[in-house]
Amino acid sequence: MPVLFNFDHNYSDRRYMVNKILPALMSSSVQRLLFVGCKEYTARYGRRLTRAGVDYWTTDIDPAAAIGGEKDHHIVCDITKINQVCPAESFDAVLLNGVLGHGVDEESVMNRALTAIAHILRPNGILLIGWNSEKKHPNPIELDGVTMNFRQGCPLLLPARKTFADTDHVYDWLIKTSAAVTDTTTQEISGHFYG
Repeated sequence: MPVLFNFDHNYSDRRYMVNKILPALMSSSVQRLLFVGCKEYTARYGRRLTRAGVDYWTTDIDPAAAIGGEKDHHIVCDITKINQVCPAESFDAVLLNGVLGHGVDEESVMNRALTAIAHILRPNGILLIGWNSEKKHPNPIELDGVTMNFRQGCPLLLPARKTFADTDHVYDWLIKTSAAVTDTTTQEISGHFYG
């Protein structure tokens, strides 16, 4: 069945991802990136980033979401346990877009996810949280998982917070602080993850 419309361009937040965020990442010093939460329309993100030399990985808790994941670089995993399958400080950037409030809903689970992500980010690693402000969940910036592990900021010459007039979607950039604790307990991902 043919796709009747391009999901990337129907919403201003997705246009911003494609036209601003991805190019900023491609021209940055980011070498290894993890994209959390895969859909078929996000599969194109990896092609763009890998062409720019980024070691692009994806993860989703749903095995069926692998169709939108990166071939041979996709991890089926609960994001709260990503630190159990990825080595500590192994990623330069993590994009957590559309996950908080869309599967990771409870505050305690959000905190566990953010803490697990902090473990796999390198010092001064960057985290992008894309979330919907009209959902009935806390502002991610105020969560303990953020305040204990990150500071708000964006080293990519993009605003630290981006909002949109036509949607309640918000992008918040965070930088891992030196106070963040790293866990060295890791299992290998199907025998092919190299830290």
